[in-house]
Amino acid sequence: MNTSVVGCMLFQMMFEPFLRSFFVRSSDSANVKALKLEILTNLATSSNISIILREFQTYVTTLDKEFAACTIDAIGRCACNIQEVRDSCLVGLVALMSNSNELVVAQSVVVIKQLLQREKMRHCEIILSMAKLFDTVRVPIARASILWLIGEYCQLMPRVGPDVLRKVAKTFIHEEEIVKLQALNLAVKLYLTNQEKTRLLVEYVFNMARFDQNYDMRDRVRLLRHMLFPNKPTKLTKLAEKIFFAEKPVPSSSSTFVDREQFQLGTLSHLLNQRCSGYNPLPPFPDTPPDGSVRDVDEPVLPSQEFDRLERLRRTSEKSEFFKASICKNEDSEDSDDEGEDDTSDDNDDDDDEDEDEDEDNEDEEDESTSDGERFSDSDDELSAADEQPETVVKIPVRAGGSKLTSSSDISKKKSSSMAAAKVDLLIDIDDFSGSGKSAPPVMSTVPVVCSTASAVFNAPKQHGNPSLNQQYYITVGASFISEQSREVLNKVAGHGVSVSYRFTRMPNLFSSTMCTVELSLHNQGTTTVEKIDSTSSKVIIRGLKALENLVAGEKTVLNIGVDAKDSTHPVSFDMQIDHFPPTTVTFIVPVGEQLQPIKLDMDEFQRLQQALGGLNENRALIDFKSNCVEEVSDCILRTANVNRIHSSEKSQLYFAAQTLSSKSPLLIELQLPAVKHETGMLAVNCENFVIGSMLFRQLKAVLASAKINVNILRRCFSLLLTTSE
Repeated sequence: MNTSVVGCMLFQMMFEPFLRSFFVRSSDSANVKALKLEILTNLATSSNISIILREFQTYVTTLDKEFAACTIDAIGRCACNIQEVRDSCLVGLVALMSNSNELVVAQSVVVIKQLLQREKMRHCEIILSMAKLFDTVRVPIARASILWLIGEYCQLMPRVGPDVLRKVAKTFIHEEEIVKLQALNLAVKLYLTNQEKTRLLVEYVFNMARFDQNYDMRDRVRLLRHMLFPNKPTKLTKLAEKIFFAEKPVPSSSSTFVDREQFQLGTLSHLLNQRCSGYNPLPPFPDTPPDGSVRDVDEPVLPSQEFDRLERLRRTSEKSEFFKASICKNEDSEDSDDEGEDDTSDDNDDDDDEDEDEDEDNEDEEDESTSDGERFSDSDDELSAADEQPETVVKIPVRAGGSKLTSSSDISKKKSSSMAAAKVDLLIDIDDFSGSGKSAPPVMSTVPVVCSTASAVFNAPKQHGNPSLNQQYYITVGASFISEQSREVLNKVAGHGVSVSYRFTRMPNLFSSTMCTVELSLHNQGTTTVEKIDSTSSKVIIRGLKALENLVAGEKTVLNIGVDAKDSTHPVSFDMQIDHFPPTTVTFIVPVGEQLQPIKLDMDEFQRLQQALGGLNENRALIDFKSNCVEEVSDCILRTANVNRIHSSEKSQLYFAAQTLSSKSPLLIELQLPAVKHETGMLAVNCENFVIGSMLFRQLKAVLASAKINVNILRRCFSLLLTTSE
C-alpha cells in the first residue's frame, strides 16, 4: 500500500483505472484506511471527483470518529485542488457542522477556514453560522479557527465580533492556550475597527491575560498593550492596523506522506516519517560499477545434505548413549558376579563386543555412501504408499545394525505396541505413561515447519510424539453472521446517567490477533453533560479503553476494544469512573462461540483433521432435533458460534470449522440431521483444547434441542443476502 501511495503521486494515470480497488472496507486497519484515503485524494480529478466525493460521504457517517475526521480533511484537499467542486464542498462542510460527532464538527470548521482563505468572495453567511456554533463546539482548534475567521472579517460583520468576544471573555481563564491567543487577536482587531464600543471589553480581556500562568501569554499582552494603549503615540501605533489586517498567505494543502522518499520503503522510519534509532539508509550509488560477481547468489544447501548431517549427529549421539549404557551394565555385572568366576569369560565378551562395534561401523559407512537419488526415491515410495492406504500407520524406523543391540522378543513387543496404537488413533501416547520401552527416534522431515495451506499440513510426514496441531496455520475467512443486538451491562441508575451496552462484532481486532473485538456503546441518558469518563482494566487484558470527555446529554458514542479471554469464560471486568462519582465495575462474559475465528477447509482436510482429533478431544452424542431443516439448523450454529460452514454433497450432514483466538487450536463441528422432525440426530465437536470443545458442545446441544425459528424469515434473509452479493 505504501508503494501505491508513492506510485499514485508520480504516475497518476497508471492507477486511475483501478480507482475502485482503493475504496475503504470495514475490515481494513487504521493505517490501511489512512493510506487508501491518501491514494483516493491523489487520484482525484475533475472527471472522477463525483465518484470520490460520493464515497467520502459514506466514510463521514461511519462510527470511527478519527477516520471520519481524516475523511473531512481529504474532502478539503480535493476542494483545494479542484476548483469546480469547491463551492459544493463548502456547502457540504457547512451541513456537517450540525453533526452530533464533535470531531467531525471541529474538523469541518478547520477545513472551512482553509477554504475561505482561498476564496476571493466573502462568505458572510458561513461565518455567521459558525459564530452561532461557538457555544456548542468544544474542541480547542475549532474554537480558535472560529475566532480567527470572525476577527479576519470583522469589518464586514461589525455586530458579530463583539458578541463572540463577550462570550469568550466569560470562559477565558478555562480556555486552552490556542483559544486564548486567538481571543487576543480578535480583541485587537475589534479595537482597531471600533474603539468606542469595544475599548472596555478589550481592556477586560487584556487584564485577565496579564495574570495568566503562561509566560508567553503575559509577554504578548504586554506588547499589545504598549501598541494599542501607549502613553505617547509611536510608529507601531500608526502601523497597527496594517500589521494585523495584512493579507494572509493561502495555506497549502500538504499531505502527511510528503518527503517520505528519503526513507527506505517498508521501514519504521518510512511509516512514522522520522528517523528512528537503528535505521540504516541505503548507500549511495557507486561512481564505478562493481564486479558482476557480487550479484551471484550462493547455491542453497540441498535437503539431502542437511538430512545426512543430522543423521550423522543422531548416530553419534546414539553410539555414545549405547557405550555409556554398556559400561554401566558391565559395572553392575562385575559387582554381582561371584569371586570364583573366571576372568577369561569377560575378556571373550569384550572381544565379541569390539567385533560387533567394528561391524556396526562398517555398516554405517556403507549406509552413508548411499547416493542421494536412492534416498529420495525410497522416501517418495514410502510417502506414496502411505497415502494410498486408508488407515494411518505409525512407522517406527530401525537403524542399521539395530538387531544386534536388541533381542527378538523386545522387537516383537515394540511392534505389537505400535500396532495397537495405530488401531486406536488417539492424541495420547499410552507408551509415554507406561514407562516401558524406549521411544523411537523422530523421523526427519524435509517439509518446512510453516505450511502455507491446510493441505500441506496433512500431507507432511507425521512426527513422533503427535505435535500440537495449533502450530500450523490455517486460512481465515470472515464471519458468516454478525449480530446487531446489544446487551446492557450498566444501566443509567448505576452509571449516574450513563448506560453502557456491548455486542460482539466478530471483526479482526486491530490490537492483536488473539483478541475478541467488543463494541461498547455509551449513552448519556441524563440531563447534563458528562465531562469525563475514565476506564481502567483490572485482571483480563483489555486494549482500546480510553478516556472520554464532554458527552452531551442524549449523545451516544462507541468504543471498539479488544479482550484477550485466554480461551476461558472467566468474567471480563473493568472500572469506569464517571465525573467525580466513585468508580463502577463493569462485568460481562465472552461466550465460547465468540472466542472462535472461522477457517477455510475442504472435506478431505476436514476428515483428516477430525480423525486426528479423536479420543479426549472429541464430544459426540445423539440429540433430539426440533427441526430437520438444513437452513434453520445452520442458522442456529452460526448464531451461536463464529464458525465457517463447509459445503458438502451430503444434504443431511453439516460441517463447520474454526480455530480458537488465543491458542489457535482447530475446532470442528459435525451434524447429522434426522430424516423426520422430532427424531434423534448426531452432534460431534472436535477440538484440540478439550475444555473449549466440551463447553461449546454443551451450548450447541442446548440450543439445537430448543431451536424454534421461522423458516420463512430465514429464506427471506438468505434471498436478501444473495441479491446484495450479486
